[in-house]
Amino acid sequence: MLYYKAVVKTVKQSLYQWSSASGPLVYSLRAQNHDSNLRGYELGSIESDIILPVTALCEFLFCKRCFYLTYKMGLPKPTTKNAIMGGMLHEIHIQLLSKEFKITSKFSFNEELEETAHRYMIEAEKILHQICKDFEEVFEMFGMEFENELSRIHEHLEIVSMKWADWIRKLAITHGVDGVELARICIPYRRFEEYYKAPELALCGKVDLIEHGKPVEVKTGKAPNFGIYPSHALQVIWYALLMEYVEGRDVDYAEVYYAKKFERRRLILTQELREWALAIRDSALELLNKRNLQKICGCYHYI
Repeated sequence: MLYYKAVVKTVKQSLYQWSSASGPLVYSLRAQNHDSNLRGYELGSIESDIILPVTALCEFLFCKRCFYLTYKMGLPKPTTKNAIMGGMLHEIHIQLLSKEFKITSKFSFNEELEETAHRYMIEAEKILHQICKDFEEVFEMFGMEFENELSRIHEHLEIVSMKWADWIRKLAITHGVDGVELARICIPYRRFEEYYKAPELALCGKVDLIEHGKPVEVKTGKAPNFGIYPSHALQVIWYALLMEYVEGRDVDYAEVYYAKKFERRRLILTQELREWALAIRDSALELLNKRNLQKICGCYHYI
């Protein structure tokens, strides 16, 4: 387990260098935010010296018992095979998003759909090869057949590559341009894996990517038929709230990118959604102030 954590840490450190020339950015609270609480996000009457990651609130929404054992009792979270696969796919997709401008700029109306998809797949395989060097031994530790898992990832990337290529061709037809001009029109400037911390809100979080000043969370698992899963919605809402509070500006929407379906789903940040996210945070902090588990919920994920 310690080896796995070390590997993941190494991979993530290298990804910072790939994704952003200046590395992850840490924003500090602006001076005016110490004097005025934008939209009422601060803790108010709740006393807490804890700074939770935003993902902890998603765990609270899923299972209060697991949340309590992790963030109150300090028990390590169990690692699963699906979590390892999800982590690999997540990093691959983040890197592919960082390379979309370069890939798109080479598009030409003269090439076939398969050629465009092949160029995307080449970049995916380069990233996969680099990540697999670190994860091969981890797979073996968990009894995962390395070749079988690679085959699954390749199948996933081939499907996404075709969808991506089809999307690019449709955009090229719509705008009537190809190459660099198409990339400039269709691929937004992106900031990757930026870290926000607001002690006054008792929260911190690393946003997968920011486009047009809005947070986007990348998800590689199963997507709902419609809409966004509540835990995913909670995550992007809080990323938006952190950005609002730290940067002193409004963020009117956030997005979840379901990579498996190659779909972006937008969430408009209404006042009701903001209040819902605030209530979840307050409930989570209140739970951490309890001295024992009692009957928090009926699950036994740690047993």
